[in-house]
Amino acid sequence: MIQKITIIGAGATGHAVAGIMSMRGFQVTLHDSEQFQKELDAVKELGFIQLRGKIRGAGTPAKITTDPEEAVRGAEAIFVHVPSDRHEEIARRIAPYLEDGQHILIIPGNLGSFIFRKVFQELGVTAKVTLTEKEGNFCPCRLTAPAEVTVGLPLNLKGKVASLPALDTEGVLKALE
Repeated sequence: MIQKITIIGAGATGHAVAGIMSMRGFQVTLHDSEQFQKELDAVKELGFIQLRGKIRGAGTPAKITTDPEEAVRGAEAIFVHVPSDRHEEIARRIAPYLEDGQHILIIPGNLGSFIFRKVFQELGVTAKVTLTEKEGNFCPCRLTAPAEVTVGLPLNLKGKVASLPALDTEGVLKALE
């Protein structure tokens, strides 16, 4: 069973998922590039992510970092919550640090697995990782203050997922159950 999750993306969805997964007992790392230092520092300073709206509470990520090696090392699942125009950037950031058996979940997918696969091939990544996409987002949400996210509707944990290659889908679904 997966326990260590890295959330890549310091926007509203990244904050929401990091907070929710932390509240559910997962060991969560929240990561993004230095351009999101202000958002990451706000979580560090407050000590938690405040959730408001349909999901209430406070989640405390175990680690908050701009260092991709620190973020990826030991993660069992890597949830990528960034706009599709950042998929190549993120793939390049994490490629050198990937480890066998990690699951990369791109949410929402927007065919991001093809971008990740292309970058990983170009960079000669040999780690055996899965690439999976989920249709739609986990929840509509908005950052409403530093380290605070308001969730507009309940989580959308259902929806279609697909791995590249498709043969990996069933195994990923089992692992992420």
